[in-house]
Amino acid sequence: MNRARATKANGFTLVEVLVTVFVLAVGILGVAGMQAVSVRESGNIFHRTQSDLLLASIIDRMRANRDEARLGAGSVYSTTAAKDAVATDCSASTCDAEALAMHDLNEWQQAMTRSNLPAGVLTINHDADVMSDTTTVGSVYTIRVFWDEDRDGDTGQGCDPDNDADMACASITVQI
Repeated sequence: MNRARATKANGFTLVEVLVTVFVLAVGILGVAGMQAVSVRESGNIFHRTQSDLLLASIIDRMRANRDEARLGAGSVYSTTAAKDAVATDCSASTCDAEALAMHDLNEWQQAMTRSNLPAGVLTINHDADVMSDTTTVGSVYTIRVFWDEDRDGDTGQGCDPDNDADMACASITVQI
């Protein structure tokens, strides 16, 4: 009888070992899943940071070239798509406001290309002119940067996070 009790009290049973292995496996899978989400979200945060820098860049350029930006709907900033902007050498002081705007848009497009935003698109829309009596004292623009965050071929530019066809976007409305 003592011998039967001794064998029952020694060591682990196979069931206990299997339960332990199962618990460890579930824990390790959970950690691996969290790591995958963390890596994906780090990439998304990088893209959002790049888009914020692109927005700040063109706003600064437009503020530096107020004469052109305040032309509103007739401004090169609102009539020329950034991808269509022609490179101009404005290193000399010979550039007028319109040429400088083309240079700014070209530089902005090159910065977007270097940022590696997946399927990146840049847009500038003139929203309204700010008037004082009969004089235009400013223009309101909405500037957006779009990118395909999930890399699934999205092309929509509605900035709607609930619409699966829309790309991710960063948008700002500014008065110049």
